[in-house]
Amino acid sequence: MRASIKLTPRLLCSLMAAGLFAAGAVAWAQTRESGAVKAPSLNEADAAAESFMTPVPRRPEYEQIPQEPPEFTFRDGVLRDSECCPVGGPDNPFQIQNFYVGNVVRVYEPQMLNSFDVELMCDSFFQSCPVTANVTFMVYRRDCDGQYRPVVIRVRQLSITEGWHYYNSGILNLQLTPTVDCNGNPVTTFYSFGVGVSTPPITPGRDSDVYPQDFCGVGYITGSWSISGVPPPPGDTQARPMGPNVQSGVWSMRYCFQSPPGACCLPDDTCQMFDNKADCEALGGSFTAASVSCSDIECPLPKGACCYGLETCEYVNEYRCDDLIGTWTQDQHCTPFNPCRYVGACCQVDGSCDDEMTFDECTALDGVYEGDHTQCPTVSCTPRGACCLVGGTCEVRVESNCTPVDGEYQGDGTHCEPIAPCDTTLGACCYYDGSCARVTEYECANNPTG
Repeated sequence: MRASIKLTPRLLCSLMAAGLFAAGAVAWAQTRESGAVKAPSLNEADAAAESFMTPVPRRPEYEQIPQEPPEFTFRDGVLRDSECCPVGGPDNPFQIQNFYVGNVVRVYEPQMLNSFDVELMCDSFFQSCPVTANVTFMVYRRDCDGQYRPVVIRVRQLSITEGWHYYNSGILNLQLTPTVDCNGNPVTTFYSFGVGVSTPPITPGRDSDVYPQDFCGVGYITGSWSISGVPPPPGDTQARPMGPNVQSGVWSMRYCFQSPPGACCLPDDTCQMFDNKADCEALGGSFTAASVSCSDIECPLPKGACCYGLETCEYVNEYRCDDLIGTWTQDQHCTPFNPCRYVGACCQVDGSCDDEMTFDECTALDGVYEGDHTQCPTVSCTPRGACCLVGGTCEVRVESNCTPVDGEYQGDGTHCEPIAPCDTTLGACCYYDGSCARVTEYECANNPTG
Protein backbone atom coordinates (compact mmCIF):
# COMPACT_ATOMS: atom_id res chain seq x y z
CA MET A 1 0.00 0.00 0.00
CA ARG A 2 1.30 3.40 -0.89
CA ALA A 3 1.46 5.84 2.02
CA SER A 4 -0.18 9.24 1.56
CA ILE A 5 1.50 12.43 2.65
CA LYS A 6 -0.40 15.60 3.43
CA LEU A 7 1.39 18.57 1.86
CA THR A 8 1.12 21.14 4.62
CA PRO A 9 2.50 24.70 4.23
CA ARG A 10 5.37 23.91 6.63
CA LEU A 11 6.28 20.74 4.70
CA LEU A 12 6.00 22.63 1.43
CA CYS A 13 8.41 25.25 2.77
CA SER A 14 10.84 22.57 3.87
CA LEU A 15 10.79 20.93 0.43
CA MET A 16 11.32 24.28 -1.24
CA ALA A 17 14.18 25.13 1.09
CA ALA A 18 15.80 21.80 0.25
CA GLY A 19 15.35 22.36 -3.48
CA LEU A 20 13.00 19.37 -3.79
CA PHE A 21 9.95 21.30 -4.91
CA ALA A 22 9.76 21.91 -8.62
CA ALA A 23 10.75 25.39 -9.72
CA GLY A 24 8.38 27.44 -11.74
CA ALA A 25 5.55 29.87 -11.21
CA VAL A 26 3.48 29.26 -8.08
CA ALA A 27 1.05 32.09 -7.65
CA TRP A 28 -2.10 32.89 -5.90
CA ALA A 29 -4.53 35.73 -5.56
CA GLN A 30 -8.03 36.25 -4.47
CA THR A 31 -10.91 38.45 -5.50
CA ARG A 32 -14.35 39.09 -4.15
CA GLU A 33 -17.62 39.31 -6.01
CA SER A 34 -19.50 41.00 -3.16
CA GLY A 35 -19.04 42.19 0.38
CA ALA A 36 -18.76 45.21 2.65
CA VAL A 37 -16.21 46.83 0.32
CA LYS A 38 -17.25 46.81 -3.31
CA ALA A 39 -14.51 47.45 -5.84
CA PRO A 40 -15.28 49.22 -9.09
CA SER A 41 -15.75 46.81 -12.00
CA LEU A 42 -12.90 46.36 -14.45
CA ASN A 43 -13.44 46.65 -18.15
CA GLU A 44 -12.83 43.61 -20.33
CA ALA A 45 -9.27 44.63 -21.17
CA ASP A 46 -8.44 45.13 -17.51
CA ALA A 47 -10.01 41.82 -16.57
CA ALA A 48 -8.02 40.00 -19.22
CA ALA A 49 -4.82 41.71 -18.17
CA GLU A 50 -5.41 40.71 -14.54
CA SER A 51 -6.11 37.03 -15.25
CA PHE A 52 -2.63 35.71 -16.06
CA MET A 53 1.08 36.45 -15.83
CA THR A 54 2.86 37.67 -18.94
CA PRO A 55 6.63 37.98 -19.36
CA VAL A 56 7.84 41.54 -19.63
CA PRO A 57 10.88 42.43 -21.74
CA ARG A 58 13.90 43.49 -19.73
CA ARG A 59 13.74 47.19 -18.96
CA PRO A 60 17.20 48.26 -17.78
CA GLU A 61 16.08 51.88 -17.74
CA TYR A 62 13.77 51.38 -14.71
CA GLU A 63 14.04 54.09 -12.09
CA GLN A 64 16.99 53.61 -9.75
CA ILE A 65 16.12 55.32 -6.47
CA PRO A 66 19.21 57.07 -5.04
CA GLN A 67 20.75 55.68 -1.89
CA GLU A 68 19.59 57.20 1.39
CA PRO A 69 21.46 60.15 2.86
CA PRO A 70 23.77 59.23 5.77
CA GLU A 71 21.42 60.72 8.36
CA PHE A 72 18.52 58.46 7.36
CA THR A 73 17.83 55.65 9.83
CA PHE A 74 16.08 52.52 8.59
CA ARG A 75 13.12 51.44 10.71
CA ASP A 76 14.32 47.82 10.80
CA GLY A 77 13.25 45.67 13.69
CA VAL A 78 10.41 48.00 14.60
CA LEU A 79 7.56 46.31 16.45
CA ARG A 80 4.05 46.58 15.04
CA ASP A 81 2.52 50.02 15.61
CA SER A 82 0.28 52.52 13.81
CA GLU A 83 2.94 54.94 12.57
CA CYS A 84 2.10 54.20 8.94
CA CYS A 85 -0.86 52.65 7.11
CA PRO A 86 -0.79 48.85 7.70
CA VAL A 87 -2.39 46.16 5.54
CA GLY A 88 -2.58 42.42 6.04
CA GLY A 89 -1.26 40.66 9.12
CA PRO A 90 1.02 37.80 10.15
CA ASP A 91 -1.77 35.33 10.89
CA ASN A 92 -0.49 32.80 8.33
CA PRO A 93 3.33 32.60 8.31
CA PHE A 94 4.88 31.20 5.14
CA GLN A 95 8.62 30.60 4.91
CA ILE A 96 10.14 31.60 1.57
CA GLN A 97 13.43 30.81 -0.17
CA ASN A 98 14.06 31.59 -3.85
CA PHE A 99 10.67 33.23 -3.71
CA TYR A 100 8.88 36.54 -4.26
CA VAL A 101 5.64 37.62 -2.58
CA GLY A 102 3.64 40.84 -2.74
CA ASN A 103 0.39 42.77 -2.92
CA VAL A 104 -1.39 44.62 -5.71
CA VAL A 105 -3.18 47.92 -5.08
CA ARG A 106 -5.22 50.22 -7.27
CA VAL A 107 -4.66 53.95 -6.71
CA TYR A 108 -7.37 56.61 -7.17
CA GLU A 109 -5.82 59.58 -5.36
CA PRO A 110 -2.28 60.90 -5.97
CA GLN A 111 -0.02 60.30 -3.01
CA MET A 112 3.69 60.51 -2.26
CA LEU A 113 5.03 57.23 -0.83
CA ASN A 114 8.07 57.79 1.37
CA SER A 115 8.76 54.08 1.89
CA PHE A 116 7.11 50.78 2.66
CA ASP A 117 7.77 48.15 5.30
CA VAL A 118 7.41 44.37 5.16
CA GLU A 119 6.71 42.34 8.27
CA LEU A 120 9.16 39.43 8.52
CA MET A 121 10.59 37.02 11.05
CA CYS A 122 13.22 34.32 11.37
CA ASP A 123 11.47 31.03 12.15
CA SER A 124 13.55 29.20 14.75
CA PHE A 125 11.58 26.01 14.01
CA PHE A 126 13.57 25.71 10.78
CA GLN A 127 16.84 27.51 11.44
CA SER A 128 19.09 29.27 13.89
CA CYS A 129 18.22 32.92 14.39
CA PRO A 130 18.99 35.66 13.56
CA VAL A 131 19.87 35.24 9.88
CA THR A 132 21.45 37.65 7.42
CA ALA A 133 19.63 37.79 4.09
CA ASN A 134 19.75 39.90 0.94
CA VAL A 135 16.13 41.03 0.70
CA THR A 136 14.82 42.59 -2.53
CA PHE A 137 12.22 45.34 -2.24
CA MET A 138 10.40 46.15 -5.45
CA VAL A 139 7.58 48.26 -6.86
CA TYR A 140 5.97 47.56 -10.24
CA ARG A 141 3.49 49.80 -12.08
CA ARG A 142 1.03 48.58 -14.67
CA ASP A 143 1.40 50.58 -17.87
CA CYS A 144 -1.35 51.37 -20.37
CA ASP A 145 -0.64 48.17 -22.33
CA GLY A 146 -1.49 46.09 -19.25
CA GLN A 147 2.14 45.17 -18.55
CA TYR A 148 3.64 45.54 -15.08
CA ARG A 149 7.07 47.14 -15.32
CA PRO A 150 9.55 47.83 -12.53
CA VAL A 151 9.70 51.26 -10.95
CA VAL A 152 11.93 50.42 -7.99
CA ILE A 153 14.26 47.49 -7.41
CA ARG A 154 16.37 47.68 -4.26
CA VAL A 155 18.37 44.97 -2.51
CA ARG A 156 19.08 45.37 1.21
CA GLN A 157 21.15 43.13 3.45
CA LEU A 158 19.13 42.61 6.62
CA SER A 159 19.52 40.79 9.89
CA ILE A 160 16.18 39.04 10.42
CA THR A 161 15.39 38.18 14.04
CA GLU A 162 12.82 36.01 15.79
CA GLY A 163 9.37 37.51 16.27
CA TRP A 164 7.41 39.72 13.92
CA HIS A 165 9.14 42.99 13.06
CA TYR A 166 8.88 45.49 10.24
CA TYR A 167 11.80 45.92 7.81
CA ASN A 168 12.01 49.05 5.72
CA SER A 169 12.59 49.61 1.99
CA GLY A 170 14.45 52.85 2.64
CA ILE A 171 13.40 56.25 1.33
CA LEU A 172 11.64 56.02 -2.05
CA ASN A 173 9.82 59.37 -2.45
CA LEU A 174 7.73 57.64 -5.07
CA GLN A 175 4.73 59.48 -6.51
CA LEU A 176 1.79 57.08 -6.71
CA THR A 177 -0.70 58.65 -9.06
CA PRO A 178 -3.52 57.79 -11.45
CA THR A 179 -2.30 57.82 -15.02
CA VAL A 180 -3.76 57.58 -18.54
CA ASP A 181 -4.56 54.66 -20.77
CA CYS A 182 -3.02 54.17 -24.20
CA ASN A 183 -5.64 56.54 -25.66
CA GLY A 184 -4.78 59.31 -23.20
CA ASN A 185 -7.88 58.86 -21.02
CA PRO A 186 -7.40 59.22 -17.23
CA VAL A 187 -7.52 55.87 -15.44
CA THR A 188 -6.73 54.51 -12.02
CA THR A 189 -3.37 52.81 -11.73
CA PHE A 190 -2.31 49.41 -10.43
CA TYR A 191 0.90 49.10 -8.41
CA SER A 192 2.53 45.93 -7.16
CA PHE A 193 4.65 45.94 -4.00
CA GLY A 194 6.84 42.91 -3.39
CA VAL A 195 9.71 41.42 -1.44
CA GLY A 196 11.93 38.45 -2.33
CA VAL A 197 14.88 36.46 -1.06
CA SER A 198 17.26 33.78 -2.35
CA THR A 199 18.93 32.32 0.74
CA PRO A 200 18.66 31.84 3.65
CA PRO A 201 14.89 31.44 4.06
CA ILE A 202 12.85 34.12 5.81
CA THR A 203 9.18 34.20 6.85
CA PRO A 204 6.60 36.80 5.86
CA GLY A 205 2.96 36.48 6.92
CA ARG A 206 -0.49 36.91 5.41
CA ASP A 207 -3.87 37.60 6.94
CA SER A 208 -7.04 35.62 6.16
CA ASP A 209 -9.35 38.46 5.16
CA VAL A 210 -11.35 38.67 1.95
CA TYR A 211 -10.32 41.31 -0.59
CA PRO A 212 -10.65 43.89 -2.27
CA GLN A 213 -10.52 46.30 0.69
CA ASP A 214 -9.72 49.97 1.19
CA PHE A 215 -6.09 50.91 0.68
CA CYS A 216 -5.11 53.72 3.03
CA GLY A 217 -7.92 55.95 1.77
CA VAL A 218 -6.34 56.42 -1.68
CA GLY A 219 -7.59 53.31 -3.49
CA TYR A 220 -8.13 49.65 -2.75
CA ILE A 221 -5.95 46.59 -2.32
CA THR A 222 -6.99 43.86 -4.74
CA GLY A 223 -5.09 40.80 -3.52
CA SER A 224 -1.78 39.03 -3.05
CA TRP A 225 0.63 37.19 -5.35
CA SER A 226 3.73 35.01 -5.18
CA ILE A 227 6.19 33.41 -7.57
CA SER A 228 8.82 30.79 -6.89
CA GLY A 229 12.23 30.23 -8.42
CA VAL A 230 15.56 32.00 -8.29
CA PRO A 231 14.84 35.71 -7.86
CA PRO A 232 14.49 37.03 -11.42
CA PRO A 233 16.43 39.96 -12.83
CA PRO A 234 14.48 43.23 -12.81
CA GLY A 235 11.76 43.27 -15.42
CA ASP A 236 11.90 39.56 -16.31
CA THR A 237 8.75 38.67 -14.37
CA GLN A 238 5.54 40.50 -13.77
CA ALA A 239 4.23 40.65 -10.23
CA ARG A 240 0.47 40.37 -10.46
CA PRO A 241 -2.43 38.37 -8.99
CA MET A 242 -3.63 35.35 -10.93
CA GLY A 243 -6.51 32.94 -10.55
CA PRO A 244 -9.73 33.92 -8.72
CA ASN A 245 -10.33 32.73 -5.17
CA VAL A 246 -7.24 30.52 -4.96
CA GLN A 247 -6.09 31.99 -1.64
CA SER A 248 -7.31 34.59 0.81
CA GLY A 249 -5.34 37.30 2.51
CA VAL A 250 -2.63 39.83 1.67
CA TRP A 251 0.95 40.01 2.88
CA SER A 252 1.62 42.08 5.96
CA MET A 253 3.06 45.42 4.84
CA ARG A 254 2.94 49.03 5.94
CA TYR A 255 2.88 52.02 3.62
CA CYS A 256 4.34 55.32 4.79
CA PHE A 257 2.98 58.33 2.90
CA GLN A 258 4.09 61.94 2.91
CA SER A 259 1.25 64.27 3.76
CA PRO A 260 0.56 67.12 1.33
CA PRO A 261 1.53 70.60 2.60
CA GLY A 262 -0.97 72.63 4.61
CA ALA A 263 -1.65 76.27 5.41
CA CYS A 264 0.03 77.85 8.46
CA CYS A 265 -1.11 81.11 10.07
CA LEU A 266 1.99 82.87 11.37
CA PRO A 267 2.10 85.30 14.34
CA ASP A 268 1.91 88.32 12.01
CA ASP A 269 -1.35 86.90 10.58
CA THR A 270 0.22 86.04 7.23
CA CYS A 271 -0.22 82.59 5.72
CA GLN A 272 2.43 80.24 4.36
CA MET A 273 2.34 76.64 3.18
CA PHE A 274 4.32 74.13 5.27
CA ASP A 275 5.04 70.46 4.71
CA ASN A 276 4.31 69.56 8.30
CA LYS A 277 2.86 70.85 11.55
CA ALA A 278 6.15 70.87 13.47
CA ASP A 279 7.84 73.38 11.12
CA CYS A 280 4.81 75.68 11.35
CA GLU A 281 4.63 75.57 15.15
CA ALA A 282 8.39 76.08 15.45
CA LEU A 283 7.78 79.60 14.10
CA GLY A 284 4.87 80.19 16.48
CA GLY A 285 2.29 79.48 13.80
CA SER A 286 -1.04 77.67 13.86
CA PHE A 287 -1.14 74.75 11.43
CA THR A 288 -4.39 73.84 9.72
CA ALA A 289 -4.24 70.44 8.03
CA ALA A 290 -2.71 68.70 5.04
CA SER A 291 -4.18 69.84 1.70
CA VAL A 292 -5.65 73.05 3.19
CA SER A 293 -4.37 76.01 1.16
CA CYS A 294 -3.95 79.65 2.18
CA SER A 295 -6.78 80.58 -0.17
CA ASP A 296 -9.12 78.38 1.90
CA ILE A 297 -8.66 80.27 5.18
CA GLU A 298 -8.27 83.68 6.79
CA CYS A 299 -5.62 84.45 9.39
CA PRO A 300 -5.86 84.62 12.31
CA LEU A 301 -7.92 81.44 12.55
CA PRO A 302 -11.19 81.91 14.45
CA LYS A 303 -11.37 80.21 17.83
CA GLY A 304 -14.07 78.52 19.80
CA ALA A 305 -14.81 75.94 22.46
CA CYS A 306 -13.53 72.43 21.68
CA CYS A 307 -15.20 69.70 23.72
CA TYR A 308 -13.26 66.45 23.95
CA GLY A 309 -12.53 63.65 26.38
CA LEU A 310 -14.47 63.69 29.66
CA GLU A 311 -16.17 67.10 29.57
CA THR A 312 -12.84 68.82 28.77
CA CYS A 313 -13.01 72.25 27.13
CA GLU A 314 -10.22 74.05 25.27
CA TYR A 315 -10.46 77.40 23.48
CA VAL A 316 -8.73 76.67 20.15
CA ASN A 317 -9.17 76.89 16.40
CA GLU A 318 -11.14 74.29 14.46
CA TYR A 319 -8.09 72.43 13.12
CA ARG A 320 -6.57 72.05 16.57
CA CYS A 321 -9.92 70.69 17.74
CA ASP A 322 -9.82 68.12 14.93
CA ASP A 323 -6.43 66.98 16.24
CA LEU A 324 -8.04 66.53 19.67
CA ILE A 325 -10.93 64.58 18.09
CA GLY A 326 -13.33 67.07 19.60
CA THR A 327 -16.52 68.97 18.78
CA TRP A 328 -15.90 72.62 17.96
CA THR A 329 -18.24 75.62 18.37
CA GLN A 330 -16.98 78.89 16.92
CA ASP A 331 -16.83 81.91 19.29
CA GLN A 332 -17.96 79.79 22.27
CA HIS A 333 -15.79 80.26 25.37
CA CYS A 334 -14.85 77.73 28.04
CA THR A 335 -15.35 80.20 30.90
CA PRO A 336 -17.08 81.19 33.09
CA PHE A 337 -19.29 78.20 32.31
CA ASN A 338 -17.89 75.03 30.80
CA PRO A 339 -19.99 74.26 27.68
CA CYS A 340 -18.60 70.75 27.55
CA ARG A 341 -20.18 69.70 30.84
CA TYR A 342 -23.72 68.37 30.72
CA VAL A 343 -24.90 70.95 33.27
CA GLY A 344 -27.41 73.73 33.30
CA ALA A 345 -29.65 75.96 35.40
CA CYS A 346 -31.69 74.33 38.16
CA CYS A 347 -34.84 75.98 39.54
CA GLN A 348 -35.20 75.09 43.22
CA VAL A 349 -38.55 74.63 44.98
CA ASP A 350 -38.25 77.98 46.76
CA GLY A 351 -37.93 79.79 43.42
CA SER A 352 -34.19 80.32 43.60
CA CYS A 353 -31.82 79.19 40.84
CA ASP A 354 -28.46 77.39 40.85
CA ASP A 355 -26.08 77.22 37.87
CA GLU A 356 -23.91 74.31 36.62
CA MET A 357 -25.92 71.47 38.10
CA THR A 358 -26.38 68.13 36.40
CA PHE A 359 -29.83 66.72 35.76
CA ASP A 360 -29.43 64.14 38.54
CA GLU A 361 -28.14 66.72 41.05
CA CYS A 362 -31.06 69.00 40.31
CA THR A 363 -33.87 66.46 40.42
CA ALA A 364 -32.52 64.96 43.66
CA LEU A 365 -33.38 68.32 45.29
CA ASP A 366 -36.89 68.38 43.73
CA GLY A 367 -35.56 71.00 41.32
CA VAL A 368 -36.55 71.58 37.71
CA TYR A 369 -33.62 71.12 35.28
CA GLU A 370 -33.80 73.79 32.59
CA GLY A 371 -31.55 71.99 30.07
CA ASP A 372 -27.89 71.51 29.20
CA HIS A 373 -25.81 74.71 29.00
CA THR A 374 -28.65 76.93 30.29
CA GLN A 375 -27.80 79.66 32.79
CA CYS A 376 -29.85 81.25 35.56
CA PRO A 377 -29.97 84.76 34.05
CA THR A 378 -31.81 83.33 31.04
CA VAL A 379 -34.48 81.29 32.87
CA SER A 380 -37.47 82.13 35.06
CA CYS A 381 -38.09 80.03 38.18
CA THR A 382 -41.52 79.72 39.85
CA PRO A 383 -41.69 78.73 43.53
CA ARG A 384 -43.12 75.29 44.22
CA GLY A 385 -43.97 73.23 47.26
CA ALA A 386 -45.44 70.02 48.60
CA CYS A 387 -49.04 69.36 47.52
CA CYS A 388 -51.04 66.87 49.60
CA LEU A 389 -53.48 65.18 47.25
CA VAL A 390 -56.63 63.25 48.01
CA GLY A 391 -55.64 59.86 49.44
CA GLY A 392 -52.58 61.19 51.26
CA THR A 393 -50.10 61.18 48.38
CA CYS A 394 -47.64 64.03 47.99
CA GLU A 395 -46.23 65.80 44.92
CA VAL A 396 -44.10 68.92 44.52
CA ARG A 397 -46.09 71.39 42.44
CA VAL A 398 -46.67 75.07 41.90
CA GLU A 399 -49.60 76.25 43.99
CA SER A 400 -51.75 76.91 40.94
CA ASN A 401 -51.54 73.22 40.01
CA CYS A 402 -52.34 71.99 43.53
CA THR A 403 -55.59 73.60 44.63
CA PRO A 404 -57.55 72.88 41.40
CA VAL A 405 -57.22 69.12 42.10
CA ASP A 406 -58.39 69.50 45.73
CA GLY A 407 -54.83 69.38 46.99
CA GLU A 408 -53.56 71.09 50.10
CA TYR A 409 -50.56 73.27 49.32
CA GLN A 410 -47.94 73.18 52.07
CA GLY A 411 -46.13 76.37 51.10
CA ASP A 412 -43.30 77.52 48.84
CA GLY A 413 -40.07 75.59 49.31
CA THR A 414 -41.62 72.59 51.09
CA HIS A 415 -40.73 69.02 50.09
CA CYS A 416 -42.40 65.63 50.07
CA GLU A 417 -39.25 63.94 51.36
CA PRO A 418 -37.62 62.87 53.56
CA ILE A 419 -40.74 63.37 55.73
CA ALA A 420 -44.07 63.51 53.92
CA PRO A 421 -46.24 66.43 55.08
CA CYS A 422 -49.37 64.60 54.01
CA ASP A 423 -49.21 61.80 56.60
CA THR A 424 -51.89 62.61 59.21
CA THR A 425 -50.78 59.96 61.66
CA LEU A 426 -50.32 61.53 65.10
CA GLY A 427 -47.53 60.77 67.52
CA ALA A 428 -45.72 62.21 70.51
CA CYS A 429 -43.34 65.10 69.82
CA CYS A 430 -40.95 66.07 72.60
CA TYR A 431 -39.88 69.71 72.68
CA TYR A 432 -36.64 71.12 73.99
CA ASP A 433 -38.41 72.71 76.94
CA GLY A 434 -39.51 69.25 78.12
CA SER A 435 -43.10 69.52 76.98
CA CYS A 436 -44.81 66.97 74.73
CA ALA A 437 -47.60 67.16 72.18
CA ARG A 438 -49.45 64.83 69.80
CA VAL A 439 -48.74 66.06 66.27
CA THR A 440 -47.83 64.62 62.83
CA GLU A 441 -44.22 63.70 62.14
CA TYR A 442 -43.96 66.51 59.60
CA GLU A 443 -45.24 69.11 62.11
CA CYS A 444 -42.78 67.88 64.73
CA ALA A 445 -39.76 67.94 62.37
CA ASN A 446 -40.54 71.45 61.16
CA ASN A 447 -41.03 72.89 64.66
CA PRO A 448 -37.69 74.45 65.64
CA THR A 449 -38.24 73.47 69.30
CA GLY A 450 -39.39 69.92 68.63
